[in-house]
Amino acid sequence: MDVRQITAAAITGLVVSTLAACSGSPGAAPAVGGAALQLPLGKQVATLEGHVSVCAYLGRYMVMVRFQSGETASEFTQARKSLASLHQSVSGVDGLGDQAYFASAGTGRTATNTLAARKGSIAVFVTAPKPLAPERSLMTQLLAKL
Repeated sequence: MDVRQITAAAITGLVVSTLAACSGSPGAAPAVGGAALQLPLGKQVATLEGHVSVCAYLGRYMVMVRFQSGETASEFTQARKSLASLHQSVSGVDGLGDQAYFASAGTGRTATNTLAARKGSIAVFVTAPKPLAPERSLMTQLLAKL
């Protein structure tokens, strides 16, 4: 199997996993993600573009889970540096995947936080108006499925 076939198989698996997470049994995905984040989540919308798939939840809170395949350690590190250059507070997170960081923008009700973790060549980003602990709970569940 050559590199292109391996990459295609990884992307196919990622797409299937993401779409299953977004569109599993009615109400199941929002219930799991909502429970971990301690938020009521609205309707799910899944999108796929190239090596990126996104599951967004519409409603009162902006919550998004993004999966990105083909991510290298240096690309992941560069994404972290880019957030810091955009005046977000960024800190490393231990114990999640191969690399992880937590980025915050805004404060109080306008806060948007993103927990990012890379496991192998797949990066997962959870964005929600919640602190690290609830986002870490959801990320742990997501990484376990990769």
